[in-house]
Amino acid sequence: AWSTTDETLAAHMSSVGTVVSASVLRYSDSGRSKGSGLVEYASAADAERARTELADTNLDGRPIFVREDRGSVPPPRTGAAPTRRAAPARRTAAPRATAAGTTARTPSEPGTVAYVGNLAWSVSWQGLKDAFAEFHPTHADVKTRDGRSAGWGTVRFANAADCARAIRGLNGTEVEGRSVVVREFKED
Repeated sequence: AWSTTDETLAAHMSSVGTVVSASVLRYSDSGRSKGSGLVEYASAADAERARTELADTNLDGRPIFVREDRGSVPPPRTGAAPTRRAAPARRTAAPRATAAGTTARTPSEPGTVAYVGNLAWSVSWQGLKDAFAEFHPTHADVKTRDGRSAGWGTVRFANAADCARAIRGLNGTEVEGRSVVVREFKED
Protein backbone atom coordinates (compact mmCIF):
# COMPACT_ATOMS: atom_id res chain seq x y z
CA ALA A 1 0.00 0.00 0.00
CA TRP A 2 1.16 3.54 -0.59
CA SER A 3 1.00 4.11 3.18
CA THR A 4 3.51 1.35 4.01
CA THR A 5 6.55 2.67 5.87
CA ASP A 6 10.02 1.21 6.44
CA GLU A 7 8.90 0.30 9.96
CA THR A 8 5.68 -1.51 8.95
CA LEU A 9 7.58 -3.34 6.21
CA ALA A 10 10.26 -4.46 8.70
CA ALA A 11 7.64 -5.55 11.25
CA HIS A 12 5.76 -7.66 8.69
CA MET A 13 8.88 -9.25 7.20
CA SER A 14 10.45 -10.03 10.61
CA SER A 15 7.86 -12.73 11.22
CA VAL A 16 10.15 -15.22 9.42
CA GLY A 17 13.63 -14.09 10.47
CA THR A 18 16.01 -11.39 11.60
CA VAL A 19 15.64 -8.24 9.49
CA VAL A 20 18.88 -6.28 9.10
CA SER A 21 17.26 -3.45 7.13
CA ALA A 22 13.97 -2.66 5.40
CA SER A 23 13.34 0.18 2.96
CA VAL A 24 10.30 1.19 0.95
CA LEU A 25 11.51 2.37 -2.47
CA ARG A 26 10.43 5.93 -3.25
CA TYR A 27 10.53 8.29 -6.24
CA SER A 28 13.26 10.87 -5.68
CA ASP A 29 11.27 13.79 -7.09
CA SER A 30 8.05 13.26 -5.09
CA GLY A 31 8.94 10.95 -2.22
CA ARG A 32 5.94 8.81 -3.17
CA SER A 33 6.26 5.05 -2.71
CA LYS A 34 7.06 3.00 -5.80
CA GLY A 35 4.98 0.18 -4.33
CA SER A 36 7.97 -2.00 -3.58
CA GLY A 37 10.79 -2.31 -1.12
CA LEU A 38 13.96 -4.13 -0.13
CA VAL A 39 14.43 -6.20 2.99
CA GLU A 40 17.82 -7.54 4.01
CA TYR A 41 17.95 -10.57 6.29
CA ALA A 42 20.70 -11.77 8.61
CA SER A 43 20.90 -15.10 6.77
CA ALA A 44 20.14 -16.66 3.41
CA ALA A 45 17.80 -19.11 5.18
CA ASP A 46 15.70 -16.23 6.57
CA ALA A 47 15.50 -14.64 3.09
CA GLU A 48 14.40 -17.95 1.56
CA ARG A 49 11.75 -18.37 4.29
CA ALA A 50 10.45 -14.88 3.46
CA ARG A 51 10.21 -15.76 -0.21
CA THR A 52 8.26 -18.96 0.43
CA GLU A 53 6.19 -18.07 3.50
CA LEU A 54 5.33 -14.40 2.99
CA ALA A 55 4.39 -14.47 -0.70
CA ASP A 56 0.73 -13.47 -1.14
CA THR A 57 0.38 -12.36 2.50
CA ASN A 58 -1.27 -9.01 3.21
CA LEU A 59 0.71 -5.94 4.19
CA ASP A 60 -1.37 -2.86 5.01
CA GLY A 61 -4.36 -4.43 3.23
CA ARG A 62 -2.55 -5.37 -0.01
CA PRO A 63 -1.15 -8.74 -1.11
CA ILE A 64 2.62 -8.74 -1.55
CA PHE A 65 4.92 -10.53 -3.96
CA VAL A 66 8.29 -11.61 -2.55
CA ARG A 67 11.36 -12.59 -4.54
CA GLU A 68 15.11 -12.53 -4.13
CA ASP A 69 16.56 -9.18 -5.14
CA ARG A 70 18.14 -9.33 -8.60
CA GLY A 71 19.85 -5.96 -8.28
CA SER A 72 23.59 -5.65 -8.17
CA VAL A 73 24.92 -6.94 -4.86
CA PRO A 74 28.68 -6.99 -4.36
CA PRO A 75 30.20 -10.47 -4.12
CA PRO A 76 30.92 -11.67 -0.58
CA ARG A 77 34.43 -11.33 0.78
CA THR A 78 36.36 -14.58 0.96
CA GLY A 79 35.30 -16.47 4.07
CA ALA A 80 32.29 -14.20 4.72
CA ALA A 81 28.77 -15.57 4.62
CA PRO A 82 26.74 -14.03 1.77
CA THR A 83 23.95 -11.65 2.70
CA ARG A 84 20.68 -12.32 0.88
CA ARG A 85 17.79 -9.97 0.31
CA ALA A 86 14.15 -10.69 -0.27
CA ALA A 87 12.38 -7.93 -2.15
CA PRO A 88 8.70 -7.59 -1.30
CA ALA A 89 6.58 -5.62 -3.65
CA ARG A 90 2.98 -4.55 -3.54
CA ARG A 91 2.25 -6.50 -6.70
CA THR A 92 5.36 -6.11 -8.77
CA ALA A 93 9.11 -6.10 -8.64
CA ALA A 94 10.80 -2.79 -9.22
CA PRO A 95 12.73 -2.96 -12.51
CA ARG A 96 15.87 -0.90 -12.93
CA ALA A 97 15.37 2.10 -15.22
CA THR A 98 17.90 2.83 -17.95
CA ALA A 99 18.73 6.25 -19.31
CA ALA A 100 16.23 5.77 -22.13
CA GLY A 101 13.42 5.10 -19.66
CA THR A 102 13.03 1.45 -20.58
CA THR A 103 13.58 -1.40 -18.17
CA ALA A 104 16.80 -3.37 -17.97
CA ARG A 105 15.93 -7.06 -17.76
CA THR A 106 17.62 -10.30 -18.53
CA PRO A 107 16.09 -12.41 -21.32
CA SER A 108 13.09 -14.46 -20.22
CA GLU A 109 12.71 -18.20 -20.38
CA PRO A 110 10.82 -19.16 -23.55
CA GLY A 111 7.06 -19.15 -23.10
CA THR A 112 6.98 -16.99 -19.96
CA VAL A 113 6.02 -13.62 -21.51
CA ALA A 114 2.62 -12.74 -22.99
CA TYR A 115 2.03 -9.99 -25.57
CA VAL A 116 -1.15 -8.01 -24.91
CA GLY A 117 -2.46 -5.92 -27.81
CA ASN A 118 -5.37 -3.53 -28.40
CA LEU A 119 -4.98 -1.91 -24.98
CA ALA A 120 -6.96 1.21 -24.16
CA TRP A 121 -4.74 4.30 -23.92
CA SER A 122 -5.66 4.58 -20.24
CA VAL A 123 -4.25 1.17 -19.22
CA SER A 124 -1.22 1.53 -16.94
CA TRP A 125 1.33 -1.18 -16.11
CA GLN A 126 -0.48 -1.69 -12.79
CA GLY A 127 -3.88 -1.98 -14.50
CA LEU A 128 -2.44 -4.51 -16.93
CA LYS A 129 -0.87 -6.52 -14.13
CA ASP A 130 -4.12 -6.40 -12.13
CA ALA A 131 -6.05 -7.73 -15.14
CA PHE A 132 -3.75 -10.79 -15.13
CA ALA A 133 -3.63 -11.19 -11.33
CA GLU A 134 -5.31 -14.61 -11.18
CA PHE A 135 -2.46 -16.02 -13.31
CA HIS A 136 0.31 -14.74 -10.98
CA PRO A 137 2.27 -12.31 -13.17
CA THR A 138 5.70 -11.19 -11.98
CA HIS A 139 5.93 -8.02 -14.10
CA ALA A 140 3.82 -5.98 -16.52
CA ASP A 141 4.87 -3.21 -18.86
CA VAL A 142 2.82 -0.97 -21.16
CA LYS A 143 4.93 0.15 -24.10
CA THR A 144 5.05 3.86 -24.88
CA ARG A 145 5.88 5.95 -27.91
CA ASP A 146 6.57 9.68 -27.56
CA GLY A 147 5.35 9.56 -23.96
CA ARG A 148 1.98 8.00 -24.85
CA SER A 149 0.78 4.42 -24.68
CA ALA A 150 1.57 2.44 -27.82
CA GLY A 151 -1.57 0.35 -27.22
CA TRP A 152 0.27 -2.83 -26.28
CA GLY A 153 2.30 -4.33 -23.48
CA THR A 154 3.88 -7.44 -22.07
CA VAL A 155 3.20 -9.51 -18.98
CA ARG A 156 5.88 -11.80 -17.50
CA PHE A 157 5.22 -14.97 -15.53
CA ALA A 158 7.43 -17.18 -13.35
CA ASN A 159 6.75 -20.18 -15.58
CA ALA A 160 5.39 -21.15 -18.98
CA ALA A 161 2.33 -22.91 -17.50
CA ASP A 162 1.02 -19.70 -15.89
CA CYS A 163 1.68 -17.79 -19.12
CA ALA A 164 -0.18 -20.38 -21.23
CA ARG A 165 -3.14 -20.32 -18.80
CA ALA A 166 -3.27 -16.52 -19.01
CA ILE A 167 -3.22 -16.59 -22.81
CA ARG A 168 -6.08 -19.14 -22.91
CA GLY A 169 -8.03 -17.36 -20.19
CA LEU A 170 -7.73 -13.73 -21.29
CA ASN A 171 -7.39 -13.65 -25.09
CA GLY A 172 -10.48 -11.86 -26.43
CA THR A 173 -11.63 -10.61 -23.01
CA GLU A 174 -12.13 -6.94 -22.12
CA VAL A 175 -9.60 -4.84 -20.24
CA GLU A 176 -10.84 -1.32 -19.52
CA GLY A 177 -13.50 -1.59 -22.23
CA ARG A 178 -11.34 -2.99 -25.05
CA SER A 179 -11.18 -6.57 -26.30
CA VAL A 180 -7.51 -7.54 -25.97
CA VAL A 181 -5.35 -9.87 -28.01
CA VAL A 182 -3.16 -12.08 -25.80
CA ARG A 183 -0.50 -14.38 -27.27
CA GLU A 184 3.01 -15.57 -26.51
CA PHE A 185 5.57 -12.78 -26.87
CA LYS A 186 8.61 -13.55 -28.98
CA GLU A 187 11.67 -11.62 -27.79
CA ASP A 188 14.29 -10.69 -30.39
